[in-house]
Amino acid sequence: MKSPVNLELIFPIKDAPSASFMSFKASCLCGAGIITESEKHWVDARVHSVLAGETSAAATGQANSLERRMNFDDYLRDEAAKYRQLAEQSEDTLSRHELLELAAICEEVANNIEDSMTAG
Repeated sequence: MKSPVNLELIFPIKDAPSASFMSFKASCLCGAGIITESEKHWVDARVHSVLAGETSAAATGQANSLERRMNFDDYLRDEAAKYRQLAEQSEDTLSRHELLELAAICEEVANNIEDSMTAG
């Protein structure tokens, strides 16, 4: 029997960048069989809701892209740590490999963001 999944913990959606990333994450985890199709739809619904709100905020000039980039690299590193933890708990070799790949991608993107902030 599959243990219940805390979707709000696994898919923290706070803004447009995290919403887009969580949509990608849900697709990967669903494809790997870690979450169900209905759980993926739940994430997608939250993503659409947040993106609609972000569009309104950006239109009124409330979005601060530098602040988001500064927080997003830390956020991605936190996500990488979560993926590694899930990989350690996974009994399926393929899922473990996919989760470790996602962790590596998160780290790489976080490093790229950090490099672009220090370079410019």
